[in-house]
Amino acid sequence: MEKNEEQLLENQNANLNAVEHSETINVENIEPSKNEFSGSSTKKFKSVEALSKAYENLEREFTKKCQKLNELMSENNTEVLPQYKKEDWLVKVSNFIAENKFAKDYTKQIADVLLEDEALAKKEDALSLAYSKVLNDNFKTKEELAEDEDFLNQFVYKNEKIKTKIIEDYLLEINNNQTVPLLSKVKGTSSVSSPKFIPKSLKEASRYAEQILKK
Repeated sequence: MEKNEEQLLENQNANLNAVEHSETINVENIEPSKNEFSGSSTKKFKSVEALSKAYENLEREFTKKCQKLNELMSENNTEVLPQYKKEDWLVKVSNFIAENKFAKDYTKQIADVLLEDEALAKKEDALSLAYSKVLNDNFKTKEELAEDEDFLNQFVYKNEKIKTKIIEDYLLEINNNQTVPLLSKVKGTSSVSSPKFIPKSLKEASRYAEQILKK
């Protein structure tokens, strides 16, 4: 019984010595680090307060950088989408047509440009750029318009002012005793010298022109 107690006491003493030795090692390991840190900090900063202030400034600057980075990432994510895929697209189209009344005549062509040119469609002013491109593609000189049958049929031959002007000029030639070609019932044309006639109204001039053309 006494031997067991002695053995137990020896074991406890051994454990206690091991703990004390371990603590000594830990302190020895930590102590140089403290000295090293203290030495390096005194070289760069005059005091602990200066070190703390420098750290706070660094933290604020880092926060600003992170915020700026988040803003740029948000802008980039928005720019990736074409304008026609954004939620406010219909509102933009409506406002654009209201500001450019002739744009509605080219809506299909504008849409084709936006669908074909993805880089252009991603720009904030995509509608204006597409509309300008369409207008440039459809531009024709006055000489070209004069030879364009579609344009003449739609905007010239159906225009009452233009038709009236043509009739007036034609009757003026007749009244000036100029020889003008008249349509005949047979192939070809014949030239006749018409008597002077001065119409008193547009209605009278039109009726007179119809009579001449029927001859």
